[in-house]
Amino acid sequence: MATKNGSSRQFWRIFPLTVLSLVVLFCSCNAFVKELDDSFSSLMKEGSWLVEFYAPWCGYCKKLEPIWAEVGKTLHGSSITVAKLDATRYSALAKHFGIRGFPSIKFIKGKRVITFEGERTVQDFVQFAEKANRPAVTELKDVAQMERVKKEKSVCFFLVTSNDNPELSEKLKEVYFQVAENKVTQSYFYQIDQGALPEDDQVKAPAVIVSKDSSISMFEVSDNVTEESTLSGWVNNERFEAFVHVTRSNFHDITTTGKMMLLTVLAEQKSKKKMNERVSKIVKSVAVNERERFHRHFQFGWMLGDTIATNLMMSTMSAPFLMAYNSTNHVYYLKQYIEIKEEFTEQQLVSFLEDVLEGRAKGYGGDSYFQRFYRGIWELLRSIYEIWTTQPIAALLMFGFPLLVFSFLIYMLCIADSGPEEDDFEELEDEGAEFIDDKDGERELKATEEEFDPNPKPKTE
Repeated sequence: MATKNGSSRQFWRIFPLTVLSLVVLFCSCNAFVKELDDSFSSLMKEGSWLVEFYAPWCGYCKKLEPIWAEVGKTLHGSSITVAKLDATRYSALAKHFGIRGFPSIKFIKGKRVITFEGERTVQDFVQFAEKANRPAVTELKDVAQMERVKKEKSVCFFLVTSNDNPELSEKLKEVYFQVAENKVTQSYFYQIDQGALPEDDQVKAPAVIVSKDSSISMFEVSDNVTEESTLSGWVNNERFEAFVHVTRSNFHDITTTGKMMLLTVLAEQKSKKKMNERVSKIVKSVAVNERERFHRHFQFGWMLGDTIATNLMMSTMSAPFLMAYNSTNHVYYLKQYIEIKEEFTEQQLVSFLEDVLEGRAKGYGGDSYFQRFYRGIWELLRSIYEIWTTQPIAALLMFGFPLLVFSFLIYMLCIADSGPEEDDFEELEDEGAEFIDDKDGERELKATEEEFDPNPKPKTE
């Protein structure tokens, strides 16, 4: 008994300290996040800001609170201020930044305003802020710096300027800097003078080159380089590796290239590891070695697990498998597991890609009215499932209560008295009762004189 009392006392000593520690930890994390008001309209002109626009009633905003507090703690001490603003209270500021949903995350630095569209994790938020805060273009002094950058970055762009053609160099530089500003969070942009390159270098300046997949590709510069869209489109097509890792964070960005996606959907089971490696090796080889043939049409990529592919197909399939997806019309083509399980070669993949391009491959999905309706139902059910798994109480209030009210109304309609039946009228007629027809043609029981007696006699017992 004494042991139990001792344990109880020890528990009640430790419990308040534990709660207090958690409260202090939570408050200390929140201390790194600045709560903004309408004074932000003047504050935003100076410094770098990573701002969450939220609504007090938003469940997703509440779910983001601990993550956002950790982001503030991670970036504390840097030049980036992590903050939050109640968009329902300060609606003028929210309207200024085009806020339409909650939570919305934006990086703000002077005229540079960039919306976050990735996964809501601490790492993704921090990487986004650091990319958005850096200079759009970094100037390199020598070829050693250039080589180091090429080793560190999987994809990077270089503007090579030349003193031999200063007018064209200046025009290209202006367009290049504008493209880099618009895509500062999407890739890495550098500038180097041709004089810093080795004499045997084959780059004819002025030029824009991209380094990726252990090779160099060049943008064809013409005398008319004032069109930003031309260079921007080229950068957009080249900013991914030949065989890129596709995630929920970058899937939308990849679709903006306008290319079809050749997705290699790998199995999560360890027993299929060797098959995953074999298929990946074949697809990567075709992506790199057949660049001239397919680069304009396909962006090759891989993903572990079929979550994204399942949402696209609205069905499941055994992995690994290949999926060529056209984001413009939502048509997809399949190389199923049974077709690549035993024997699968580069030539078979090339034939499959050619069949897709020439319309010989069988397509699925599409953008018909039926597919749109089916997709709407699919996404609705998926949204309900996500809300249920993340916020079951909110799901009950949103769906359970209206369903309960609707069920009650249906029940009341079912048990409601619909009035006398024809058999009831016939039974009363047999007993001598008289009926009259009202204006609507409905039969009513005729009142007797006794029922309308103005001076009824009291009944005596």
